[in-house]
Amino acid sequence: MLFSLEKFRKMAHRYMGFGRLLRPLSPGLGMDLIRAELDISPDEYRTASLSSALFFGAVFWALISAALFSLTHELRPSVYLGFLGGLAPFFMILIILLRYPKIIAGKESEQIDKDLVYALKDILLSISSGLPMFTALNLASRGSYGYVSKDLKRVVDRVNTGIPMEDALEELAISTPSEHFQSALWQIINTSKSGADVEGVLRSLVGNLVVEQRSSIQKYSHELNVFSLMYMLVAVAIPMIVTTLMIILNTISTAGITEPMFIVMISLSFFIQIAIVGLIKSRRPVVHL
Repeated sequence: MLFSLEKFRKMAHRYMGFGRLLRPLSPGLGMDLIRAELDISPDEYRTASLSSALFFGAVFWALISAALFSLTHELRPSVYLGFLGGLAPFFMILIILLRYPKIIAGKESEQIDKDLVYALKDILLSISSGLPMFTALNLASRGSYGYVSKDLKRVVDRVNTGIPMEDALEELAISTPSEHFQSALWQIINTSKSGADVEGVLRSLVGNLVVEQRSSIQKYSHELNVFSLMYMLVAVAIPMIVTTLMIILNTISTAGITEPMFIVMISLSFFIQIAIVGLIKSRRPVVHL
C-alpha cells in the first residue's frame, strides 16, 4: 500500500464511491479481511488499493514517457505509448492488492494446519485425563502451537469476559482461514452442544488429519519427480541440445550461434530454473508430524 491502512482510513471517505465500483472484482473481500485480521472495511480497502495502483501506474507512465521522449524527441506519441505502458502495471498492482488479504489468510492457514494436529492432541490428552473442555483449551492456548495457540487464547479471553464457550468457538470457526481448523471447531461445538463424547470426536479428528497430511506428503513426492524431470530438461538437456545444434549449423552455414544468442539462451534458461524452483517451493506441504 502507498499509505498505511490507519492513515488511509482517515482520508478515504470522500473517494469511497470509486472503491465501491471494484466490488465485482473482489466479492469475498470482507471475509478475507476478517481472516487476515486487517481492521478496515472492504470498501475502504478497495479505495486504498485503487489509489495505490493509480499512483504506481502514474509513476510507470511518467518513466516510460520520459524514456520514449529521450529516444524519439516526440512528446505526444511518447505520452500516449507511456500511458498504454502504464496500464499493465496499474491493473497488475490493483489485482495483487485486492488478492493480498486472501494471500495473507492462506499463509496463516498453512501455519495453523502445521500445528493443528499437536494442538488437538494436547486437548485430547487433557480431556482423556478428566479435565473439562475449557481447561483443555486454556492449556493448549499456553502451548507453543503458533497461530492455533493465539486463536485459542482469544477464545479463553472471551470466555473469561462472560461469553459462553460455544459462542466464542463459533466466532473463531467463522473467522479462522484454515478449513481443517474450522471443521474441527464445528465438530467440537456440535458435539459439545449435543452432549456426546468429545474425546471420541477429537480422536477421529486427529487420525483424519494425520492421514491427510501423510497423503499430502506422498502426493508432493510424486509431483517432485515431475518437477525434477522438468528442471533437468530446462537446466541441462535443452540448453545442451540447442547449443550443439547451433554449433553444427555454424560449421556448415552462417546461421549458427552468436554470442548474444548464447547469452539470451543461458539467461532464459536461468530464469526458467528460478521459476521452477519457486513452483516447487510453493507446492511443498506445510506439515508437522
